[in-house]
Amino acid sequence: MRTGWLIYNEADASRNRSYIDWFLAEAQELAMGLELVYKEELGIGVTESRLSLYRRGQRVNVPDYIVMRHRDERLTAHLEAMGAPVFNGSFVSRTANDKARTSLYLAQHGIPMPDTRFLSKEDFREANVAGLPFPQVLKTVGGHGGSEVYRVQTPSEVTERLAASPPGSSFVLQEMVTPGKDVRVFVIGRTIVGAVLRESSSDFRANHSLGGDSSLHLLSAEEEALALRIVELFDFGLAGIDFIYGRDGKVLLNEIEDVVGSRTLSLHSDINLVRLYLNHIQTVLDSTIQGKKETNHASSKGTQQDV
Repeated sequence: MRTGWLIYNEADASRNRSYIDWFLAEAQELAMGLELVYKEELGIGVTESRLSLYRRGQRVNVPDYIVMRHRDERLTAHLEAMGAPVFNGSFVSRTANDKARTSLYLAQHGIPMPDTRFLSKEDFREANVAGLPFPQVLKTVGGHGGSEVYRVQTPSEVTERLAASPPGSSFVLQEMVTPGKDVRVFVIGRTIVGAVLRESSSDFRANHSLGGDSSLHLLSAEEEALALRIVELFDFGLAGIDFIYGRDGKVLLNEIEDVVGSRTLSLHSDINLVRLYLNHIQTVLDSTIQGKKETNHASSKGTQQDV
């Protein structure tokens, strides 16, 4: 049986206990050997000039696979470097959990998105945004779930928000297009699993966790095509792609959610997102093993022929 870790930090685990139990129950049925591991239990570094991993103070090897449910790109990269397949991987974590990096990367591939400025607390000057049409949406680059997102009415309000932020904080400032409405597309690997429409009549943010309404959404041809274009640029395990709509109705990328939940999809469908995700992980792991066997076999044949 394989061994796997489902990594959460303690605070997130306490809020997501039912989701964790669902994960572990599905993994048990699939004989995947998955256990919950808290990020706080782990230590990483270099020991005797080699990458090392510790759990509760004891040096350990990496498991056969890891389901990462924490936004720690350094930990993910370290585990990958030690040979563990991590879902989602460090590139997804590094890119999706920084809204500026998301825009920087995907704009180079022609993905449509709202007009966006990248701001930093220390370098900001009001004159640089004075000509923008306000209101605008100000977001910290690392916020998620609708947190740390603000409607700002003037350049001076941007200054106030940045002044109240911790040193070194970075933000994106985006045009406000159609507030209170977005679509979340759930993807596993390179497959679209489903989508939900999220709407709010009381808040410019449409997040279900903030009181917005949700419903199952059938993607238009334009939405599906854009989602598939984005999927091709990543090696996703499980992720959420959020779309918003321009004033002309054009579909725009809003952001990508790395550690995506499935509450809204579960509310409106019988799609077992966790089972599908674990099946995907099994397929990837089996494919990797098969690929190594074929490589070793080919290498062995070549050696015999050379003798």
